[in-house]
Amino acid sequence: TNFKADTPDGVSQTYYPTGELLETITYKDGVKHGDWFRYYKSGTLQIKATYHNDKLHGHYRVINGNGDVSTEGVYNKGVSVGEWKHLDTDTRQIYIKKYDNNGKLLNEEEINERNQKRLEYYDRNRHSLDDPALHINDPSTYNF
Repeated sequence: TNFKADTPDGVSQTYYPTGELLETITYKDGVKHGDWFRYYKSGTLQIKATYHNDKLHGHYRVINGNGDVSTEGVYNKGVSVGEWKHLDTDTRQIYIKKYDNNGKLLNEEEINERNQKRLEYYDRNRHSLDDPALHINDPSTYNF
């Protein structure tokens, strides 16, 4: 991390304990301000986003370990706005959360119903699903 007058300023890099690049993030006068990239241990991109005055702002994208875009949307000064696309990892279907300009979820009933179905699915299949705790030292190896 670069510092100016004892505060982070410029590009900061964080690494996995084994030496691979984990993320780069830009600071300006001590606050996150600029591009943010997070990487899997393999070096492939996991998250691409931008900060403005310490708040997520602009396009936000998460790429899963298979290379598929799993989450994509827009932040406005730290608030989710518009349509956010999410990839259901089991059905491979995209579902959409819709937010107003203040970050209020507009299709909450639809999302709650979907989440309830997912909980029921996981409860029915709990004995055959991979335990995330087994991947605590390297979450990028968990295939969800």
